[in-house]
Amino acid sequence: MPSREPASFRPGFGRGLTRVIAVIATVTAVISLFSSGLEAVVLVWPWMGLLVGSCWMVFWHPQVRVDDHGVTLVNVWHRIDVPWGALIGIETKWALTLVTRQRRYRAWAAPAPGRSVMRSEHPNTHRLRDAAIGGEIRPGDLPDVDSGAAANLVRERWTTVRESGALDDFLPVNDSVTWSIHWRLIAAGAVLIALAVAGLA
Repeated sequence: MPSREPASFRPGFGRGLTRVIAVIATVTAVISLFSSGLEAVVLVWPWMGLLVGSCWMVFWHPQVRVDDHGVTLVNVWHRIDVPWGALIGIETKWALTLVTRQRRYRAWAAPAPGRSVMRSEHPNTHRLRDAAIGGEIRPGDLPDVDSGAAANLVRERWTTVRESGALDDFLPVNDSVTWSIHWRLIAAGAVLIALAVAGLA
């Protein structure tokens, strides 16, 4: 199979919110510096850093990434690598969820919308309903919601891998899911919390 560039999905809302919070925090930090001097560096800046860092970690950092080897779910506290050989299904009931033989792995970056989305005359609803088995589709399957966009990204690459015959390269040896904790991010957050608390003390 010809190698393809990795692709990723991050929700636009999370990036926009993080930018707004970063601007507010920066303005607050600058104003506090002019009004309180160096005292603001101790009292205010760690809290602003904690606010921006938390927003980034929760809303910007999470993503769904695909490449020729599989799918990577970057969640708030951990990362999950699911090779194509381990993937047996994709769900979007509550969020983009990768189904393997052992368990299901949910993507923080791709939540599903409420059912109210399906009650509206969505331009893609009829097309998706016609393609769905039994005429049933989930709100999370719509291509312009987070779970649907991420699911389409995964399905498109998964289909390419299967049709090329390259899926055989992942079976049965390289079909294990790996899990890792974001220890560096957690440590950085702990340092910011310690500095903020120390400033109050």
